[in-house]
Amino acid sequence: MNLDYFIERFSKNRNVFEALVRGMSLEQARWKPTPNKWSTLEVVNHLYDEEREDFCQRVKLVLADPAQPWPHIDPRRW
Repeated sequence: MNLDYFIERFSKNRNVFEALVRGMSLEQARWKPTPNKWSTLEVVNHLYDEEREDFCQRVKLVLADPAQPWPHIDPRRW
């Protein structure tokens, strides 16, 4: 596995997300196309929560002790 490749790709993704929301007002970020769809703000918060609460934890677990069961996640609580 080429870690440098993945680090570079993930770094570029950050720039893409920043460009998508740059200049967006809070009102625009909170707008929902329909009541049951997510706003831009909710999507960004979800990505942040997944990164902080789930993804990093699971990568560390897989690398440190792959036989351990994965912890339960609770995205609704986030």
